[in-house]
Amino acid sequence: MTQRLIDSHWCSVLKALIVFHRGIDQVGPGYASRVADLNLSLASFNDPSEKGAAHSRMIQEYYAYVKAKAHNHSRRNSALLAPQAERAKFFSKLDGNELVREIGYLNNQLACLVKIGPTADLALRNYNLKVTQNAVGFILKDGAPLYRTLDLGISQLIEGFGMIDPDSIEVAIDHYKKFEQNTNTLKKFFQLGSMLSNAVGIAPPKFTQRSREVLASLSSYAGDVNPELAVSLSDVKMSKEELEMQK
Repeated sequence: MTQRLIDSHWCSVLKALIVFHRGIDQVGPGYASRVADLNLSLASFNDPSEKGAAHSRMIQEYYAYVKAKAHNHSRRNSALLAPQAERAKFFSKLDGNELVREIGYLNNQLACLVKIGPTADLALRNYNLKVTQNAVGFILKDGAPLYRTLDLGISQLIEGFGMIDPDSIEVAIDHYKKFEQNTNTLKKFFQLGSMLSNAVGIAPPKFTQRSREVLASLSSYAGDVNPELAVSLSDVKMSKEELEMQK
């Protein structure tokens, strides 16, 4: 299968990535570890054919996502290895620094997932091939459980923000901001589900609506702990209407 990834034909590479992707869930951590250790140059993959050109960027982003997912499924004590029903308890047992670190890993996977959205949209609109639909379908099926897991971690981060080491506060707030940005992009990505012929099991999660005041409160607390952080972290960008509403 690794040889298939080295193949220059876009369709062979995309099919191989689907197999690697599914294998992470179905085979186990040992397999995921081997996938995470792959060191291939797919970041520069390029098939100059007509259909290849429409899929090359998607393949680059898909490979990055498969690697990120494999890493999170091969780490010891990863939140994704805990049963879904026990993940809230999993996060509650982490100390502040462990929580920030775990959210960082999950945030990276979500960022890699949503980055596929625009390139997948381009490939589907140009050709809407079955292999492309299958790939997008498997990616979107990851979206809801990954979001729900990360959302649990973010809730714990907000609740236990005062327990985070002062040196990690800036990183924690950055994770929160990136999570909010990735959530907005994930909502748009799920709209591609309407372009799939078989969208069974693909549904967006129930997104948590958090007030913008949450970020302002975290920033204010950070400023109390370290005045130098107040300026760099209080950049809550709102329109005039939003500012008026907050007042």
